[in-house]
Amino acid sequence: MFWPRDIWGRYASSLAEFKDPAASPAALRCLNHMVTDALRHAVPALTYMSRVTDPAIFRFCAIPQVMAARTLGLCYNNHAVFRGVVKMRRGETASLFLSCDTMADVYMAFGRAARSLAAECEAAALPAGDPSAAITLERCAALDAACCAGLGLKAGAPLPAGGGGGAGGLAGALARLALLVAVVAAAARGLLAAVGGRDRALALSSSVAPSTVATAVGAAGMAVLLLSRRAVVLARVA
Repeated sequence: MFWPRDIWGRYASSLAEFKDPAASPAALRCLNHMVTDALRHAVPALTYMSRVTDPAIFRFCAIPQVMAARTLGLCYNNHAVFRGVVKMRRGETASLFLSCDTMADVYMAFGRAARSLAAECEAAALPAGDPSAAITLERCAALDAACCAGLGLKAGAPLPAGGGGGAGGLAGALARLALLVAVVAAAARGLLAAVGGRDRALALSSSVAPSTVATAVGAAGMAVLLLSRRAVVLARVA
């Protein structure tokens, strides 16, 4: 992995030291410093995305940025980073793909990420004497303020409920449906591989068996259900 030496070098003489449970406090402080350093790019990222006018290019830029903001919150002050993989759940990722259509969606997602991270900092890192905690809170506050301003809210005001964003028309809905079906199908292949072996997993994409049809219908049904719920929420908001 790539961690800049100018940060981790302040907490250890080598990255391998962070695997030692005895070095856990130093490892967490280094991790929190890394997250805090990444936060300085959040507001400029919002500024950049706010200037992207093409919807397809906007989503191409916005979805990874929203995932990154969420992942920073998951990693912050989390010992699991040094023991395994820390990432968003598949369901949460799929939901993000369905609710990242407008700049308002991005502002809400970034704002929630900033507030969640700040809450974790105030609850754990700050009382533990984390040296970067004050800067973490400062950058979270700046990000939250930028998001509120983008949404036309006063700083610190409650963020709107829901994922936000518009329906994006039939073409957008069909594109998201296809994407969600692909995500569910990929998950099904992984499940079949775990339960029945590689041959059954390959059969999902290489043959037309009854199980293939059932899986495809189930995936499509789940996708339609999620999109329907999304449409209901959008209708209520409108």
